[in-house]
Amino acid sequence: MRKATTFLLLIVLATAWSCKKDEEITSTNPYNNPALWPPPDTTTDPSLDSSSFQFLYHNVFSITCANSGCHDGNFPPDFRTIYSSYNTLVNHPVIQNDAQQSFNYRVEPFDVEKSLIYTRLTTFMPNTSGIMPLSLEPESDWPDNKDTYIQLIKEWIEAGAPDTYGQVPGSPNLNPQVVGIMVFNSGNTTNPLPREDNKSTKPVIIPKQAIDVWLAFSDDQTPPSSFPFTQLKSSRNLFDFSMAEQFTMSSSSPVQGLDFWGQTVNYTHKATLNFPNDTSNTFIYLRSYVQEIVQGDTSEAPNDGTSDIMRSYFTLKIDSL
Repeated sequence: MRKATTFLLLIVLATAWSCKKDEEITSTNPYNNPALWPPPDTTTDPSLDSSSFQFLYHNVFSITCANSGCHDGNFPPDFRTIYSSYNTLVNHPVIQNDAQQSFNYRVEPFDVEKSLIYTRLTTFMPNTSGIMPLSLEPESDWPDNKDTYIQLIKEWIEAGAPDTYGQVPGSPNLNPQVVGIMVFNSGNTTNPLPREDNKSTKPVIIPKQAIDVWLAFSDDQTPPSSFPFTQLKSSRNLFDFSMAEQFTMSSSSPVQGLDFWGQTVNYTHKATLNFPNDTSNTFIYLRSYVQEIVQGDTSEAPNDGTSDIMRSYFTLKIDSL
Protein backbone atom coordinates (compact mmCIF):
# COMPACT_ATOMS: atom_id res chain seq x y z
CA MET A 1 0.00 0.00 0.00
CA ARG A 2 2.85 2.37 0.88
CA LYS A 3 4.58 1.59 -2.45
CA ALA A 4 1.38 2.27 -4.36
CA THR A 5 0.91 5.59 -2.58
CA THR A 6 4.49 6.60 -3.26
CA PHE A 7 4.15 5.67 -6.93
CA LEU A 8 0.93 7.70 -7.23
CA LEU A 9 2.62 10.71 -5.59
CA LEU A 10 5.50 10.51 -8.08
CA ILE A 11 3.04 10.53 -10.99
CA VAL A 12 1.28 13.61 -9.61
CA LEU A 13 4.58 15.44 -9.11
CA ALA A 14 5.79 14.51 -12.59
CA THR A 15 2.57 15.74 -14.14
CA ALA A 16 2.73 19.03 -12.23
CA TRP A 17 6.37 19.51 -13.26
CA SER A 18 5.50 18.79 -16.90
CA CYS A 19 2.64 21.32 -16.84
CA LYS A 20 4.92 23.90 -15.24
CA LYS A 21 7.52 23.35 -17.99
CA ASP A 22 4.81 23.69 -20.64
CA GLU A 23 3.71 26.96 -19.06
CA GLU A 24 7.30 28.23 -19.03
CA ILE A 25 7.80 27.27 -22.68
CA THR A 26 4.52 28.91 -23.65
CA SER A 27 5.29 32.12 -21.77
CA THR A 28 8.86 32.48 -23.06
CA ASN A 29 8.40 31.34 -26.67
CA PRO A 30 8.64 34.57 -28.72
CA TYR A 31 6.55 33.08 -31.50
CA ASN A 32 3.55 33.15 -29.19
CA ASN A 33 3.62 36.94 -29.52
CA PRO A 34 1.38 37.82 -32.51
CA ALA A 35 3.41 40.99 -33.12
CA LEU A 36 6.42 38.82 -33.97
CA TRP A 37 4.63 36.45 -36.31
CA PRO A 38 5.73 36.50 -39.97
CA PRO A 39 3.43 38.00 -42.61
CA PRO A 40 0.43 35.88 -43.56
CA ASP A 41 0.64 33.37 -46.39
CA THR A 42 -0.70 35.13 -49.46
CA THR A 43 0.05 32.47 -52.05
CA THR A 44 -3.65 32.04 -52.70
CA ASP A 45 -6.00 34.65 -54.10
CA PRO A 46 -6.52 37.06 -51.17
CA SER A 47 -10.00 37.78 -49.89
CA LEU A 48 -10.18 41.55 -49.95
CA ASP A 49 -11.94 43.40 -47.16
CA SER A 50 -15.29 44.53 -48.56
CA SER A 51 -14.91 47.88 -46.77
CA SER A 52 -11.64 48.66 -48.58
CA PHE A 53 -11.05 50.64 -51.74
CA GLN A 54 -9.17 47.63 -53.13
CA PHE A 55 -12.42 45.63 -53.00
CA LEU A 56 -14.42 48.38 -54.69
CA TYR A 57 -11.81 48.74 -57.42
CA HIS A 58 -11.56 45.02 -58.22
CA ASN A 59 -15.28 44.27 -57.97
CA VAL A 60 -16.87 47.48 -59.26
CA PHE A 61 -14.75 50.16 -60.89
CA SER A 62 -12.35 48.01 -62.92
CA ILE A 63 -14.88 45.60 -64.46
CA THR A 64 -18.03 47.71 -64.38
CA CYS A 65 -16.86 51.23 -65.14
CA ALA A 66 -13.60 50.98 -67.14
CA ASN A 67 -15.44 50.15 -70.36
CA SER A 68 -13.95 50.86 -73.76
CA GLY A 69 -14.94 54.39 -74.68
CA CYS A 70 -16.13 55.16 -71.15
CA HIS A 71 -13.91 55.50 -68.07
CA ASP A 72 -10.89 53.84 -69.67
CA GLY A 73 -8.81 57.02 -69.81
CA ASN A 74 -10.92 58.79 -72.43
CA PHE A 75 -12.40 61.06 -69.77
CA PRO A 76 -12.37 61.24 -65.97
CA PRO A 77 -12.81 59.56 -63.65
CA ASP A 78 -10.16 57.20 -64.96
CA PHE A 79 -10.80 53.65 -63.77
CA ARG A 80 -7.91 51.94 -65.60
CA THR A 81 -5.82 51.46 -62.46
CA ILE A 82 -6.50 51.52 -58.75
CA TYR A 83 -4.40 54.69 -58.38
CA SER A 84 -6.04 56.62 -61.21
CA SER A 85 -9.43 55.52 -59.85
CA TYR A 86 -8.73 56.87 -56.37
CA ASN A 87 -7.00 60.06 -57.52
CA THR A 88 -9.75 60.99 -59.97
CA LEU A 89 -12.53 60.32 -57.45
CA VAL A 90 -11.60 61.47 -53.96
CA ASN A 91 -11.58 65.25 -53.49
CA HIS A 92 -11.47 65.60 -57.26
CA PRO A 93 -13.47 68.57 -58.64
CA VAL A 94 -16.54 67.67 -60.68
CA ILE A 95 -17.00 68.57 -64.34
CA GLN A 96 -20.75 68.00 -64.66
CA ASN A 97 -23.02 69.31 -61.92
CA ASP A 98 -26.72 69.66 -61.23
CA ALA A 99 -28.65 72.90 -61.71
CA GLN A 100 -28.16 73.84 -58.06
CA GLN A 101 -24.38 73.29 -58.25
CA SER A 102 -24.69 70.90 -55.30
CA PHE A 103 -21.40 69.09 -55.75
CA ASN A 104 -17.79 70.16 -55.38
CA TYR A 105 -16.14 66.74 -55.58
CA ARG A 106 -16.81 63.33 -57.10
CA VAL A 107 -16.18 61.85 -53.67
CA GLU A 108 -16.23 64.09 -50.61
CA PRO A 109 -14.94 62.07 -47.65
CA PHE A 110 -17.48 61.53 -44.84
CA ASP A 111 -20.35 63.06 -46.86
CA VAL A 112 -22.38 60.81 -49.17
CA GLU A 113 -24.93 63.44 -50.09
CA LYS A 114 -22.18 65.76 -51.37
CA SER A 115 -20.42 62.99 -53.31
CA LEU A 116 -21.39 63.10 -56.97
CA ILE A 117 -20.57 59.45 -57.63
CA TYR A 118 -23.23 58.27 -55.20
CA THR A 119 -25.89 60.42 -56.88
CA ARG A 120 -24.83 59.25 -60.35
CA LEU A 121 -25.26 55.62 -59.22
CA THR A 122 -28.68 56.11 -57.62
CA THR A 123 -30.47 59.06 -59.23
CA PHE A 124 -31.07 60.41 -62.73
CA MET A 125 -29.44 63.82 -62.92
CA PRO A 126 -30.80 66.09 -65.71
CA ASN A 127 -28.42 67.04 -68.53
CA THR A 128 -26.37 63.87 -68.01
CA SER A 129 -26.19 60.59 -69.89
CA GLY A 130 -28.18 58.82 -67.18
CA ILE A 131 -27.72 56.66 -64.09
CA MET A 132 -24.33 54.96 -64.03
CA PRO A 133 -23.14 52.50 -65.17
CA LEU A 134 -24.31 52.88 -68.78
CA SER A 135 -22.72 49.65 -70.01
CA LEU A 136 -21.02 46.64 -68.44
CA GLU A 137 -18.08 44.39 -69.14
CA PRO A 138 -19.04 40.69 -69.55
CA GLU A 139 -17.42 39.71 -66.23
CA SER A 140 -19.26 42.36 -64.22
CA ASP A 141 -21.78 41.07 -61.68
CA TRP A 142 -23.31 44.51 -61.15
CA PRO A 143 -26.88 43.43 -62.06
CA ASP A 144 -26.85 40.74 -59.36
CA ASN A 145 -25.05 42.74 -56.65
CA LYS A 146 -25.96 46.35 -57.45
CA ASP A 147 -27.59 47.12 -54.09
CA THR A 148 -24.70 45.57 -52.16
CA TYR A 149 -22.06 47.47 -54.12
CA ILE A 150 -23.87 50.80 -53.78
CA GLN A 151 -24.16 50.24 -50.03
CA LEU A 152 -20.43 49.43 -49.78
CA ILE A 153 -19.56 52.60 -51.72
CA LYS A 154 -21.80 54.58 -49.37
CA GLU A 155 -20.13 53.08 -46.30
CA TRP A 156 -16.65 53.67 -47.76
CA ILE A 157 -17.45 57.37 -48.28
CA GLU A 158 -18.96 57.66 -44.79
CA ALA A 159 -15.75 56.16 -43.36
CA GLY A 160 -13.76 59.00 -44.93
CA ALA A 161 -12.90 57.36 -48.30
CA PRO A 162 -9.66 55.75 -47.05
CA ASP A 163 -7.01 54.98 -49.66
CA THR A 164 -5.29 51.66 -50.38
CA TYR A 165 -3.25 52.05 -47.16
CA GLY A 166 -6.25 52.80 -44.98
CA GLN A 167 -5.37 56.50 -44.76
CA VAL A 168 -8.14 59.09 -44.78
CA PRO A 169 -7.29 62.21 -46.82
CA GLY A 170 -7.01 65.26 -44.61
CA SER A 171 -7.88 67.84 -47.28
CA PRO A 172 -8.83 68.09 -50.96
CA ASN A 173 -5.14 67.59 -51.65
CA LEU A 174 -4.49 63.84 -51.48
CA ASN A 175 -1.64 62.24 -49.57
CA PRO A 176 1.21 60.79 -51.64
CA GLN A 177 0.88 57.05 -52.17
CA VAL A 178 3.60 54.42 -52.43
CA VAL A 179 2.63 52.33 -55.43
CA GLY A 180 5.56 49.92 -55.60
CA ILE A 181 8.72 48.64 -53.95
CA MET A 182 11.65 46.86 -55.61
CA VAL A 183 14.90 45.68 -54.06
CA PHE A 184 18.28 45.19 -55.78
CA ASN A 185 21.78 44.25 -54.73
CA SER A 186 23.39 47.64 -54.09
CA GLY A 187 24.46 49.31 -57.33
CA ASN A 188 22.32 47.05 -59.51
CA THR A 189 19.13 48.18 -61.27
CA THR A 190 18.49 45.36 -63.73
CA ASN A 191 17.78 42.26 -61.64
CA PRO A 192 15.39 42.84 -58.74
CA LEU A 193 15.71 40.41 -55.86
CA PRO A 194 13.01 37.71 -55.85
CA ARG A 195 10.12 37.41 -53.47
CA GLU A 196 9.49 34.32 -51.39
CA ASP A 197 8.00 31.52 -53.54
CA ASN A 198 8.04 34.04 -56.42
CA LYS A 199 4.71 35.42 -55.21
CA SER A 200 4.19 39.14 -55.76
CA THR A 201 2.84 39.81 -52.25
CA LYS A 202 5.38 37.74 -50.30
CA PRO A 203 8.51 39.19 -48.59
CA VAL A 204 11.60 40.03 -50.65
CA ILE A 205 14.48 37.61 -50.00
CA ILE A 206 17.63 39.65 -49.32
CA PRO A 207 21.30 38.68 -48.80
CA LYS A 208 23.50 39.69 -45.86
CA GLN A 209 25.00 42.56 -47.81
CA ALA A 210 24.05 46.06 -48.89
CA ILE A 211 20.83 46.39 -50.86
CA ASP A 212 19.07 49.26 -52.61
CA VAL A 213 15.38 49.64 -51.86
CA TRP A 214 13.53 51.58 -54.58
CA LEU A 215 10.07 53.10 -54.15
CA ALA A 216 7.57 54.34 -56.72
CA PHE A 217 5.17 57.11 -55.70
CA SER A 218 1.95 58.64 -56.97
CA ASP A 219 0.49 62.03 -56.07
CA ASP A 220 -2.27 64.18 -57.50
CA GLN A 221 -0.36 67.49 -57.34
CA THR A 222 3.35 67.11 -56.54
CA PRO A 223 5.77 65.26 -58.86
CA PRO A 224 7.62 62.62 -56.79
CA SER A 225 10.97 64.17 -57.75
CA SER A 226 9.86 67.33 -55.91
CA PHE A 227 8.96 65.72 -52.59
CA PRO A 228 10.83 67.75 -49.91
CA PHE A 229 11.11 64.77 -47.55
CA THR A 230 11.31 61.01 -48.08
CA GLN A 231 12.42 58.51 -45.47
CA LEU A 232 12.43 54.76 -44.96
CA LYS A 233 12.32 53.01 -41.56
CA SER A 234 12.95 49.37 -40.66
CA SER A 235 11.82 47.41 -37.63
CA ARG A 236 11.87 43.80 -36.47
CA ASN A 237 8.43 44.34 -34.94
CA LEU A 238 5.49 44.56 -37.34
CA PHE A 239 3.61 47.19 -35.31
CA ASP A 240 6.30 48.95 -33.28
CA PHE A 241 8.46 51.48 -35.13
CA SER A 242 9.33 53.58 -32.07
CA MET A 243 12.95 52.37 -32.16
CA ALA A 244 13.13 51.85 -35.92
CA GLU A 245 16.32 52.41 -37.90
CA GLN A 246 15.98 55.39 -40.26
CA PHE A 247 17.25 55.69 -43.82
CA THR A 248 17.12 58.82 -45.97
CA MET A 249 15.81 58.22 -49.47
CA SER A 250 17.30 60.11 -52.40
CA SER A 251 15.70 60.98 -55.71
CA SER A 252 17.50 59.19 -58.54
CA SER A 253 17.17 58.63 -62.27
CA PRO A 254 13.96 56.61 -62.67
CA VAL A 255 14.03 52.85 -62.92
CA GLN A 256 11.02 51.19 -64.51
CA GLY A 257 9.31 48.23 -62.91
CA LEU A 258 5.95 46.79 -61.97
CA ASP A 259 3.91 48.23 -59.13
CA PHE A 260 1.83 46.25 -56.63
CA TRP A 261 -0.98 45.84 -59.17
CA GLY A 262 1.22 44.81 -62.09
CA GLN A 263 1.33 48.20 -63.83
CA THR A 264 4.61 49.56 -65.23
CA VAL A 265 5.67 52.66 -63.27
CA ASN A 266 8.77 54.76 -62.60
CA TYR A 267 10.68 54.09 -59.39
CA THR A 268 12.23 57.41 -58.41
CA HIS A 269 13.60 57.11 -54.86
CA LYS A 270 16.09 54.74 -53.30
CA ALA A 271 17.79 54.04 -49.98
CA THR A 272 20.74 51.76 -49.31
CA LEU A 273 20.20 49.32 -46.42
CA ASN A 274 22.40 46.71 -44.81
CA PHE A 275 21.58 44.20 -42.07
CA PRO A 276 24.83 42.23 -41.49
CA ASN A 277 24.02 41.25 -37.90
CA ASP A 278 20.62 39.68 -38.52
CA THR A 279 20.29 35.91 -38.61
CA SER A 280 18.83 33.93 -41.48
CA ASN A 281 15.04 33.99 -41.90
CA THR A 282 14.71 37.22 -39.90
CA PHE A 283 11.78 39.36 -41.03
CA ILE A 284 12.43 43.09 -41.48
CA TYR A 285 9.40 45.34 -41.83
CA LEU A 286 9.60 48.59 -43.80
CA ARG A 287 7.57 51.80 -43.71
CA SER A 288 7.97 54.90 -45.86
CA TYR A 289 7.45 58.50 -44.77
CA VAL A 290 6.79 61.15 -47.41
CA GLN A 291 5.93 64.84 -47.53
CA GLU A 292 4.69 66.80 -50.50
CA ILE A 293 5.03 70.51 -51.22
CA VAL A 294 1.36 71.48 -51.27
CA GLN A 295 0.11 69.99 -48.01
CA GLY A 296 3.26 69.34 -46.05
CA ASP A 297 1.85 66.50 -43.93
CA THR A 298 3.89 63.33 -43.52
CA SER A 299 2.29 60.27 -45.06
CA GLU A 300 3.15 56.86 -43.55
CA ALA A 301 2.82 53.68 -45.61
CA PRO A 302 2.18 51.01 -44.68
CA ASN A 303 0.71 51.87 -41.28
CA ASP A 304 -1.18 50.12 -38.51
CA GLY A 305 -4.42 50.35 -40.52
CA THR A 306 -2.94 48.84 -43.68
CA SER A 307 -4.03 45.39 -44.82
CA ASP A 308 -1.89 42.34 -44.08
CA ILE A 309 -1.28 41.87 -47.80
CA MET A 310 0.28 45.32 -48.17
CA ARG A 311 2.37 44.91 -45.01
CA SER A 312 3.68 41.63 -46.39
CA TYR A 313 4.54 43.41 -49.65
CA PHE A 314 6.75 45.83 -47.68
CA THR A 315 8.61 43.07 -45.81
CA LEU A 316 12.17 41.79 -46.26
CA LYS A 317 13.42 38.35 -45.23
CA ILE A 318 17.10 37.50 -44.67
CA ASP A 319 18.18 34.70 -46.99
CA SER A 320 18.70 31.33 -45.30
CA LEU A 321 21.70 30.49 -47.52
